[in-house]
Amino acid sequence: MALLVSRSQGVCMFKSTPIPPWFLNHPSNLYAYESMDIEFECSVSGKPVPTVNWMKNGDVVIPSDYFQIVGGSNLRILGVVKSDEGFYQCVAENEAGNAQSSAQLIVPKPAIPSSSVLPSAPRDVVPVLVSSRFVRLSWRPPAEAKGNIQTFTVFFSREGDN
Repeated sequence: MALLVSRSQGVCMFKSTPIPPWFLNHPSNLYAYESMDIEFECSVSGKPVPTVNWMKNGDVVIPSDYFQIVGGSNLRILGVVKSDEGFYQCVAENEAGNAQSSAQLIVPKPAIPSSSVLPSAPRDVVPVLVSSRFVRLSWRPPAEAKGNIQTFTVFFSREGDN
């Protein structure tokens, strides 16, 4: 910040010098299984306040029900799918410059347990949230739990498709 003094009027004026964006918090690499919700954190500062955009593998991420910008600059992905895997960049810009930081999202294949330890199917499965990209389901516990259930896999097909 610079101080300018005008002697003829006896007035002090402050002129703000633009400051390029810098990262207070960089996004971190994340591992997530399919259907999990994740959030890349990205916190920036600068003067004037920088605008923040996200990119995935060089393409702009367009906010939607599925890709959400939260807390001003964090990227939340709801119901991760395998195709979400890749490199995400947080890009901050203002009139003084820009800064970028990246992180990788890895979506590993889930381990498949033997059938002797699998629970029976869940009961009364119903959709509670339907979007163009995902469906959130609700159900009652299975009749035979066979241990501590951590996740179910849902397979989708349209009527008439083979």
